Amino acid sequence: MINSFRSAFNLFCILFMVLLMVTRFMQDGMFFDGLIYASEARNFADGTGTFWHPYYFGITYEQPPLFFPMQGFFFTILGNGIYTERIYDFIIFSAVIWISVMIWKLVFKNHPGHQNLKQYGLLAGAIMITFNSFTWAFGNNILECTLCLFDLAAVYCMLMVISAEKNRMWYFLAGVFVVLAFFTKGLTGLGVLSFPFWSFIFLSRSFKKICYDYLLLSIPLLGTTIFIIYNPAPHQFFSVYFISQVLGSIEGKRETVESAWGHFWVLKELLFYEISIIIGILIILFMLFRDTITASLSKENKNLAFFFLAIALSCSLPILVSIKQRAFYLTPSFPYFALGFAVLLSPYLLALKLKLERGLWLKRINYFLFAGLICSLILCIFIMGTIGRDEDEVLLMRDIQSKVKYNTTIGIVPVMDDDYSLKAYLSRYQKVITTIYYIRCDTVLQDSRIAADSVFENTMVKNNYTKAPVGKANTFYLWTR
Repeated sequence: MINSFRSAFNLFCILFMVLLMVTRFMQDGMFFDGLIYASEARNFADGTGTFWHPYYFGITYEQPPLFFPMQGFFFTILGNGIYTERIYDFIIFSAVIWISVMIWKLVFKNHPGHQNLKQYGLLAGAIMITFNSFTWAFGNNILECTLCLFDLAAVYCMLMVISAEKNRMWYFLAGVFVVLAFFTKGLTGLGVLSFPFWSFIFLSRSFKKICYDYLLLSIPLLGTTIFIIYNPAPHQFFSVYFISQVLGSIEGKRETVESAWGHFWVLKELLFYEISIIIGILIILFMLFRDTITASLSKENKNLAFFFLAIALSCSLPILVSIKQRAFYLTPSFPYFALGFAVLLSPYLLALKLKLERGLWLKRINYFLFAGLICSLILCIFIMGTIGRDEDEVLLMRDIQSKVKYNTTIGIVPVMDDDYSLKAYLSRYQKVITTIYYIRCDTVLQDSRIAADSVFENTMVKNNYTKAPVGKANTFYLWTR
């Protein structure tokens, strides 16, 4: 019904998601990690590299391999356009929101006195996109987004046993999803294995049952471990991966965060930047309505909220072990923070529902929100193809596509060899490999911001190279012969 609170609520959540999230998928430019992952996926689709030997400027064991054939399938179908990974990320984002709604419906389906809450599952999705690193990660093709989907699917399967009282073999399926999460991002995908323990603490599941739950969960994990140990290709892959990435990160040999917070930097980001707005809103609401609405929050709902927040912490706090930290590493934990906070906010949502339904404004609010949604979708069309970040590099790529052959090698000035973002853009857009031995190449790229050298230019002229501007004016030059 167009004049119902439910329709107004859903329209508001969808409008909120379009404005804060969908617009990110329309713009050009990405963080270089996302460009590298897209390049490896495209290379897989092109037949360069294999499942156990992903290829990016050579064979790489930097990340577990499952993501690359998954996204590579989209490159096979959609080609090498800039929106291929965007479409993939949008589908993953939509699936994450959908599963979170399904989890919400599941936990409130038979919840005493709160069955009417099950139709407001988008509340968790709306909260989710207030976390800046969550929306940033999906807009930049980060591996944690796919990991987030697999872990959330595992949690849904485990809840099917507890909330819907389905066959315990759902726990076996949950273990399969945890294995997929591990093959996407390694050990960070194992945080949801804490689910049975927290169900024992907060949901009154018996100790005997959680032991059986862990037994079923462990079968796919044990089978995967045996598979990795006794098969040469996966054994080699994960041996190199664990030594270089996992142990390297723990020992501080990888890229690290330069901060006085040290190991606690990501905790500071979580508390002060990511979830601080929602916590602030909750504190204000608790204080303003502590004798009325806040008091109506049932013990069951409190335990359910703490249950989801405990899973969120299980997925985020292990990051503290390593000094290699980024805020987007928290992405897999955000759906559980959102679900926990949504449960705590639910009494206020019901109070708002009762207040609005007494008035005559609902129909007008629905029409206003519907008009806003139409306008936001039109806005998405207008911003399609605009540059969201790295303007110099994106303009260079748009120009260079007509001047440099696809899948070729070009020279760069040695001082540019540490510009990993530029190299990632060249690889993603044109499958271009760079070399500092530029004099051997017929095409050489110069960044005048860091490589304006008269000796270099004289050398190029003596070797019959011709200079031409490319990309943004007075920024890059292409030397050809």
